[in-house]
Amino acid sequence: MALLSLNDANLKALISSLADEFNGDPKWLSQEVFRWHHKKIGWLKGRCITATNTEQTIYTRLSKEQDLDALCNPKRDAIHNAQNSTQHTSAPKAIYKKEHLHLSFLHWIHGDTLSNEVRQGNVQHPWLQDIEQSLARLHSSGFIHGDIKPNNIIIGRKQAHLIDFSTAMPIGQHFKHLPFAATSPSYSSPQQKTLQGRVCPSDDWYALALTLCASFKSHPYYPRHSTPSSRAIADHSNAFQLPAELPARYHMIIRNKLRAYHQ
Repeated sequence: MALLSLNDANLKALISSLADEFNGDPKWLSQEVFRWHHKKIGWLKGRCITATNTEQTIYTRLSKEQDLDALCNPKRDAIHNAQNSTQHTSAPKAIYKKEHLHLSFLHWIHGDTLSNEVRQGNVQHPWLQDIEQSLARLHSSGFIHGDIKPNNIIIGRKQAHLIDFSTAMPIGQHFKHLPFAATSPSYSSPQQKTLQGRVCPSDDWYALALTLCASFKSHPYYPRHSTPSSRAIADHSNAFQLPAELPARYHMIIRNKLRAYHQ
Protein backbone atom coordinates (compact mmCIF):
# COMPACT_ATOMS: atom_id res chain seq x y z
CA MET A 1 0.00 0.00 0.00
CA ALA A 2 1.06 3.56 -0.67
CA LEU A 3 0.25 6.85 1.01
CA LEU A 4 -2.79 8.48 -0.55
CA SER A 5 -2.76 12.08 -1.77
CA LEU A 6 -5.96 14.04 -1.22
CA ASN A 7 -5.37 15.44 -4.71
CA ASP A 8 -5.43 11.97 -6.25
CA ALA A 9 -7.53 12.11 -9.43
CA ASN A 10 -9.28 8.80 -8.75
CA LEU A 11 -10.16 9.90 -5.23
CA LYS A 12 -11.58 13.19 -6.48
CA ALA A 13 -13.62 11.33 -9.10
CA LEU A 14 -15.05 8.90 -6.54
CA ILE A 15 -15.91 11.66 -4.07
CA SER A 16 -17.54 13.69 -6.83
CA SER A 17 -19.65 10.71 -7.97
CA LEU A 18 -21.01 10.29 -4.43
CA ALA A 19 -21.59 13.95 -3.62
CA ASP A 20 -25.34 13.91 -4.33
CA GLU A 21 -25.88 11.28 -1.62
CA PHE A 22 -24.11 13.28 1.08
CA ASN A 23 -24.36 16.63 2.81
CA GLY A 24 -21.41 18.97 2.32
CA ASP A 25 -17.84 17.82 1.86
CA PRO A 26 -16.05 14.92 3.59
CA LYS A 27 -14.20 15.87 6.77
CA TRP A 28 -10.73 14.36 6.54
CA LEU A 29 -9.25 12.98 9.75
CA SER A 30 -6.06 11.61 8.18
CA GLN A 31 -4.69 10.75 4.74
CA GLU A 32 -6.85 7.62 4.72
CA VAL A 33 -9.86 8.29 6.94
CA PHE A 34 -12.72 10.77 6.74
CA ARG A 35 -16.27 11.19 8.01
CA TRP A 36 -19.15 12.22 5.77
CA HIS A 37 -22.82 12.81 6.49
CA HIS A 38 -25.09 10.64 4.34
CA LYS A 39 -28.49 12.19 3.67
CA LYS A 40 -30.46 9.10 4.72
CA ILE A 41 -28.17 7.14 7.02
CA GLY A 42 -26.24 9.77 8.94
CA TRP A 43 -22.54 10.02 9.66
CA LEU A 44 -20.34 7.42 7.97
CA LYS A 45 -16.66 6.63 8.27
CA GLY A 46 -14.82 6.42 4.96
CA ARG A 47 -11.47 4.77 4.46
CA CYS A 48 -9.32 4.97 1.34
CA ILE A 49 -6.56 2.55 0.37
CA THR A 50 -4.47 2.67 -2.76
CA ALA A 51 -2.42 -0.29 -3.95
CA THR A 52 -0.48 -1.23 -7.07
CA ASN A 53 -0.33 -5.00 -7.37
CA THR A 54 -2.70 -6.38 -4.72
CA GLU A 55 -6.14 -5.07 -5.71
CA GLN A 56 -7.95 -8.34 -5.03
CA THR A 57 -6.17 -8.77 -1.71
CA ILE A 58 -7.10 -5.22 -0.66
CA TYR A 59 -10.73 -5.70 -1.71
CA THR A 60 -10.95 -8.99 0.17
CA ARG A 61 -9.34 -7.43 3.22
CA LEU A 62 -11.73 -4.46 3.26
CA SER A 63 -14.71 -6.78 2.81
CA LYS A 64 -13.54 -8.91 5.72
CA GLU A 65 -13.09 -5.79 7.90
CA GLN A 66 -16.68 -4.78 7.19
CA ASP A 67 -18.03 -8.28 7.87
CA LEU A 68 -16.19 -8.50 11.19
CA ASP A 69 -17.25 -5.00 12.20
CA ALA A 70 -20.89 -5.88 11.52
CA LEU A 71 -20.50 -9.14 13.46
CA CYS A 72 -19.06 -7.44 16.53
CA ASN A 73 -21.32 -4.39 16.40
CA PRO A 74 -24.68 -5.68 15.12
CA LYS A 75 -26.72 -2.85 16.64
CA ARG A 76 -24.93 -0.19 14.60
CA ASP A 77 -24.68 -1.85 11.19
CA ALA A 78 -26.53 1.02 9.50
CA ILE A 79 -25.18 0.46 5.99
CA HIS A 80 -26.16 -3.20 5.91
CA ASN A 81 -29.60 -2.41 7.29
CA ALA A 82 -30.10 0.40 4.80
CA GLN A 83 -29.03 -1.73 1.87
CA ASN A 84 -31.71 -4.26 2.82
CA SER A 85 -34.48 -1.76 3.54
CA THR A 86 -37.02 -0.35 1.11
CA GLN A 87 -36.78 2.94 3.00
CA HIS A 88 -33.17 3.55 1.91
CA THR A 89 -32.98 2.84 -1.79
CA SER A 90 -29.87 5.00 -2.23
CA ALA A 91 -27.72 3.50 0.54
CA PRO A 92 -24.02 3.55 -0.40
CA LYS A 93 -22.25 0.42 -1.47
CA ALA A 94 -19.85 -1.02 1.05
CA ILE A 95 -16.78 -0.68 -1.19
CA TYR A 96 -16.05 1.45 -4.24
CA LYS A 97 -13.12 0.91 -6.58
CA LYS A 98 -11.52 3.06 -9.25
CA GLU A 99 -8.32 1.71 -10.75
CA HIS A 100 -5.93 1.23 -7.80
CA LEU A 101 -8.08 3.10 -5.28
CA HIS A 102 -10.48 1.39 -2.87
CA LEU A 103 -12.99 3.32 -0.77
CA SER A 104 -14.98 1.62 2.00
CA PHE A 105 -17.73 2.89 4.32
CA LEU A 106 -18.67 2.00 7.88
CA HIS A 107 -21.18 3.58 10.21
CA TRP A 108 -19.63 6.34 12.32
CA ILE A 109 -19.62 5.61 16.05
CA HIS A 110 -20.51 8.50 18.32
CA GLY A 111 -18.49 8.51 21.52
CA ASP A 112 -14.92 8.82 22.71
CA THR A 113 -12.05 6.39 22.91
CA LEU A 114 -11.37 4.56 26.14
CA SER A 115 -7.94 6.19 26.25
CA ASN A 116 -9.49 9.68 26.26
CA GLU A 117 -12.12 8.66 28.79
CA VAL A 118 -9.43 7.36 31.14
CA ARG A 119 -7.29 10.44 30.65
CA GLN A 120 -10.25 12.70 31.52
CA GLY A 121 -11.45 10.49 34.39
CA ASN A 122 -14.86 10.00 32.76
CA VAL A 123 -15.09 6.21 32.49
CA GLN A 124 -18.60 5.50 33.74
CA HIS A 125 -19.98 2.97 31.28
CA PRO A 126 -19.37 -0.69 32.25
CA TRP A 127 -17.50 -1.22 28.98
CA LEU A 128 -15.74 -4.52 29.66
CA GLN A 129 -18.73 -6.83 29.19
CA ASP A 130 -19.58 -5.28 25.82
CA ILE A 131 -16.05 -5.82 24.56
CA GLU A 132 -15.90 -9.37 25.94
CA GLN A 133 -19.11 -10.20 24.06
CA SER A 134 -17.73 -8.66 20.86
CA LEU A 135 -14.54 -10.70 21.17
CA ALA A 136 -16.51 -13.90 21.77
CA ARG A 137 -18.46 -13.31 18.53
CA LEU A 138 -15.28 -12.45 16.65
CA HIS A 139 -13.38 -15.53 17.82
CA SER A 140 -16.32 -17.80 16.98
CA SER A 141 -15.97 -16.58 13.38
CA GLY A 142 -12.37 -17.80 13.23
CA PHE A 143 -10.52 -14.49 13.65
CA ILE A 144 -8.84 -12.44 16.33
CA HIS A 145 -8.88 -8.64 16.34
CA GLY A 146 -5.11 -8.36 16.60
CA ASP A 147 -4.92 -4.82 17.97
CA ILE A 148 -6.91 -4.51 21.19
CA LYS A 149 -5.98 -1.27 22.96
CA PRO A 150 -7.71 1.75 24.55
CA ASN A 151 -7.67 3.70 21.26
CA ASN A 152 -9.65 0.94 19.54
CA ILE A 153 -12.49 0.94 22.05
CA ILE A 154 -15.20 3.58 21.74
CA ILE A 155 -17.36 4.35 24.75
CA GLY A 156 -20.82 5.31 23.49
CA ARG A 157 -23.83 6.51 25.43
CA LYS A 158 -25.34 3.04 25.78
CA GLN A 159 -22.66 0.63 24.65
CA ALA A 160 -18.93 0.20 24.17
CA HIS A 161 -17.73 -0.67 20.68
CA LEU A 162 -14.66 -2.41 19.30
CA ILE A 163 -13.31 -0.67 16.20
CA ASP A 164 -10.58 -1.01 13.55
CA PHE A 165 -10.54 -4.58 12.24
CA SER A 166 -7.75 -3.85 9.76
CA THR A 167 -5.36 -6.18 11.61
CA ALA A 168 -7.78 -9.11 12.05
CA MET A 169 -5.92 -12.42 11.80
CA PRO A 170 -7.19 -15.96 11.12
CA ILE A 171 -6.95 -18.23 14.16
CA GLY A 172 -4.45 -21.05 13.71
CA GLN A 173 -2.22 -19.36 11.14
CA HIS A 174 1.44 -18.93 12.01
CA PHE A 175 2.36 -15.32 12.72
CA LYS A 176 5.31 -15.57 10.33
CA HIS A 177 3.01 -16.51 7.45
CA LEU A 178 0.70 -13.51 7.78
CA PRO A 179 0.81 -10.98 4.92
CA PHE A 180 1.41 -8.19 7.43
CA ALA A 181 2.90 -7.82 10.92
CA ALA A 182 1.04 -5.15 12.87
CA THR A 183 1.40 -4.82 16.62
CA SER A 184 0.96 -2.29 19.39
CA PRO A 185 4.05 -2.93 21.54
CA SER A 186 2.43 -1.94 24.84
CA TYR A 187 -0.56 -4.28 24.40
CA SER A 188 0.21 -7.08 21.93
CA SER A 189 1.19 -10.46 23.33
CA PRO A 190 4.90 -11.36 23.30
CA GLN A 191 4.13 -14.16 20.82
CA GLN A 192 2.54 -11.69 18.43
CA LYS A 193 5.32 -9.12 18.80
CA THR A 194 8.06 -11.67 18.15
CA LEU A 195 6.10 -13.63 15.49
CA GLN A 196 6.36 -16.86 17.49
CA GLY A 197 3.73 -19.58 17.27
CA ARG A 198 0.24 -19.41 15.85
CA VAL A 199 -2.57 -16.90 16.14
CA CYS A 200 -4.95 -17.78 18.97
CA PRO A 201 -7.75 -16.06 20.92
CA SER A 202 -5.52 -15.67 23.97
CA ASP A 203 -3.56 -13.02 22.05
CA ASP A 204 -6.66 -10.82 22.12
CA TRP A 205 -7.47 -11.64 25.75
CA TYR A 206 -3.91 -10.75 26.78
CA ALA A 207 -4.21 -7.39 25.03
CA LEU A 208 -7.61 -6.82 26.64
CA ALA A 209 -6.12 -7.61 30.05
CA LEU A 210 -3.45 -4.94 29.56
CA THR A 211 -6.12 -2.55 28.26
CA LEU A 212 -8.04 -3.15 31.45
CA CYS A 213 -4.88 -2.41 33.45
CA ALA A 214 -4.52 0.84 31.52
CA SER A 215 -8.12 1.76 32.38
CA PHE A 216 -7.05 1.61 36.04
CA LYS A 217 -4.04 3.81 35.15
CA SER A 218 -1.86 0.88 36.19
CA HIS A 219 -0.43 -0.48 32.97
CA PRO A 220 2.28 -2.97 34.06
CA TYR A 221 4.74 -1.70 31.45
CA TYR A 222 4.08 1.91 32.47
CA PRO A 223 4.78 2.34 36.20
CA ARG A 224 2.97 5.25 37.79
CA HIS A 225 4.64 8.63 37.26
CA SER A 226 7.54 7.20 35.29
CA THR A 227 8.64 6.74 31.70
CA PRO A 228 7.76 3.54 29.80
CA SER A 229 9.96 0.60 30.70
CA SER A 230 11.48 -0.38 27.37
CA ARG A 231 13.33 -3.20 29.11
CA ALA A 232 10.10 -4.69 30.43
CA ILE A 233 8.49 -4.43 27.00
CA ALA A 234 11.49 -6.02 25.30
CA ASP A 235 11.86 -8.82 27.83
CA HIS A 236 8.13 -9.39 28.47
CA SER A 237 9.05 -9.50 32.11
CA ASN A 238 7.12 -11.57 34.61
CA ALA A 239 8.26 -9.22 37.36
CA PHE A 240 5.82 -6.36 36.89
CA GLN A 241 3.09 -5.67 39.43
CA LEU A 242 -0.50 -6.11 38.26
CA PRO A 243 -3.16 -3.77 39.69
CA ALA A 244 -5.27 -5.12 42.53
CA GLU A 245 -8.44 -4.04 40.68
CA LEU A 246 -7.72 -6.46 37.83
CA PRO A 247 -10.13 -9.45 37.93
CA ALA A 248 -8.48 -12.75 38.79
CA ARG A 249 -9.23 -14.29 35.39
CA TYR A 250 -7.20 -11.54 33.70
CA HIS A 251 -4.33 -12.01 36.14
CA MET A 252 -4.28 -15.64 34.98
CA ILE A 253 -4.45 -14.71 31.28
CA ILE A 254 -1.39 -12.46 31.55
CA ARG A 255 0.62 -14.90 33.65
CA ASN A 256 -0.20 -17.89 31.43
CA LYS A 257 0.69 -16.02 28.25
CA LEU A 258 4.02 -14.87 29.66
CA ARG A 259 4.77 -18.32 31.06
CA ALA A 260 4.15 -19.92 27.68
CA TYR A 261 6.42 -17.38 26.02
CA HIS A 262 9.31 -18.00 28.42
CA GLN A 263 9.12 -21.79 28.23
